[in-house]
Amino acid sequence: MKKYDIIYTTLEREIKTGKYMFGFRLPSDLELGKRFSASRPTIARALGELESVGLVERKVGSGTFVNFHAPTTRKRYKLGLLVPGLGETEIFDQICGQLSHLAQTENFKLLWYGSMDSGPEERAAKLEQLANSYIEEKIDGVFFAPLELTSVKDTINQKISNIFRKNNIAVVLMDRDILPFPQRSQCDLVSIDHFRAAFIVTRHFIELGRKNIHFLSRPFSAPSVEMRIAGCREAVRIAGLPFGDDHIHILDSFHTEDAQKVNQSQPDAILCANDSTAAKFIQALNKAKIDVPEQIMVAGIDDLPYSKYLSPTLTTYRQPQQELARIALKTMVDRIENEELPPRTIQLTGKLIVRQSSLLGTSEKS
Repeated sequence: MKKYDIIYTTLEREIKTGKYMFGFRLPSDLELGKRFSASRPTIARALGELESVGLVERKVGSGTFVNFHAPTTRKRYKLGLLVPGLGETEIFDQICGQLSHLAQTENFKLLWYGSMDSGPEERAAKLEQLANSYIEEKIDGVFFAPLELTSVKDTINQKISNIFRKNNIAVVLMDRDILPFPQRSQCDLVSIDHFRAAFIVTRHFIELGRKNIHFLSRPFSAPSVEMRIAGCREAVRIAGLPFGDDHIHILDSFHTEDAQKVNQSQPDAILCANDSTAAKFIQALNKAKIDVPEQIMVAGIDDLPYSKYLSPTLTTYRQPQQELARIALKTMVDRIENEELPPRTIQLTGKLIVRQSSLLGTSEKS
């Protein structure tokens, strides 16, 4: 057999036997080239043949995705979503929607239990109740987005994790760990690379000539925010600019006086922990008559749907929501089917989206 025939046959078998499920992205052409010791044109030819028979779909700039539903012989797993503030935390709403779609295509049952209470303290009080509801449902695994924005978050998150562990329920953490950074729990974790995301956005500020870059977050934020602070600090350090504790602002409210207080430090750019924080801060800056981006450039992380409708539109770092959902589901299935796997940390790369909040003009780009 010729090389491309071997590649085609191998991948065809792996797709049809369910190693790569419907909607999952295959390894990149470069990775497949290393695996099969083949040139990129040879890999491309094999993938082209797979696409011609409808097994995969090639998307320019995104990769090669499985387009085949393998007959399933595995158990129809019952999975749960435990997301405090589900319905109010926009980035998780979108990722959970993707998980729901994948669960349908892969014939899994997905239950949604999320605390809809408006405050983190109220959510904390109900998390154990929700976890016990999943125990009663006898689920096989749970996607858990740990609680944040409350002083008891670490205690509650570890307690919830222990409840699932004692009942032999697989746990895949979404976005953040249950332990403070840089500690790491024994649970699988799927997220973007928070350090890299903040590094890239901060470097964008630096390339625009900003010299006094600050970071803004809310009290008792998730460990992922600490990683973003570290990424921001490293980008500033490499540029030879100052970044101390006085460059980090923790705000529990976003009134005019809060914006004025931050402005006393004379930042010329501020990276916010996420888009939600950035939106509230921009609103406060507008009320305080502090111009964005002329006086202070602002950016967030997530690329929520409303970010492109803010005034000014928000520069941000886009999370790959579909890919996060796919990888989370694959990680969950792997964990259920092989409990002996070591804890895994899977970090994906997103994309910088440049908008008016960091541009001295009206041009936008991605």
